Amino acid sequence: MLESNDYLIQIKGLSKSYSDKDVLRELDISIPTKGIHGFLGNNGAGKSTLMKCILELIDFHAHEFTKTPGLEIGYLAEIPALYEDMKVRDYLEFVHSIYQSKGDELETDHLIEMCALKEVSDETIAKLSKGYKQRVAFAGAISYRPNLIILDEPFVGLDPHMVMKMKELLNEIAKTSSVFLSSHQLNDISDICDTVTIIHNGVIVKSGDIKEIHKTLHHSVSVEAEFENATADALDRIQKDLNCEIEEKSSGIYLFTSSEQENFKSLLSHSFIKAELIVLSQREVEVKLDTLFKEATKE
Repeated sequence: MLESNDYLIQIKGLSKSYSDKDVLRELDISIPTKGIHGFLGNNGAGKSTLMKCILELIDFHAHEFTKTPGLEIGYLAEIPALYEDMKVRDYLEFVHSIYQSKGDELETDHLIEMCALKEVSDETIAKLSKGYKQRVAFAGAISYRPNLIILDEPFVGLDPHMVMKMKELLNEIAKTSSVFLSSHQLNDISDICDTVTIIHNGVIVKSGDIKEIHKTLHHSVSVEAEFENATADALDRIQKDLNCEIEEKSSGIYLFTSSEQENFKSLLSHSFIKAELIVLSQREVEVKLDTLFKEATKE
């Protein structure tokens, strides 16, 4: 269990309304000192509003709001605000000059290399594509090594290669800093996040480790197995003995699903031996985040 000094920000009972409409209702949020936390929700769920509250860019009500003294936050908005008449290198040097008193900022050349901006480093920002503008804004957000980086839809406009590059960067940054991000790209979040929070209609419906959330939402376990000698009789016996569902995925490959999670994998392995099946491969199927999201936000 994390102690209070293991968190950069702790908020209890955060609420926000616009024109008497409740956008956020009594949210409790804790952001740890390290790692990547994903924030999921449909359009209008309150993701961007929450980020603006954490940044204290808008007024809100909270029973408790505590931050680590000296906390520095880097922010990448969904639509980045950039000085578009500046060249990329000049902009990053400008950002660097603002925070130069800290003493450990990332050098401009290093930032350009990290964020794959070398070929446009002398271009005017206004001429860049949306993806390149996103990279420039991200470079600026991490340039002064903030303790916390808040990213609103950071993968929008990026090509697949740059998405992978950004994931690598975020994983490296998360070793010493905290990353708090929202995204509609559920698979991108599941690839890199340590924990996730799902918000629906301004309320947090689930928060924590993805596998733990799965246990509370979808009480089943699935195992995929490939056989050399699968027969209908052997599979029928396994289905009756374990009261499980069996789905043929392709020739020789089957998916076994049971609502009884306890010991299912072990019982299944024993059943394969009993049925004299030759197993070529066997693995538990990982939970898909989009499935969890649908389960958590269904009316």
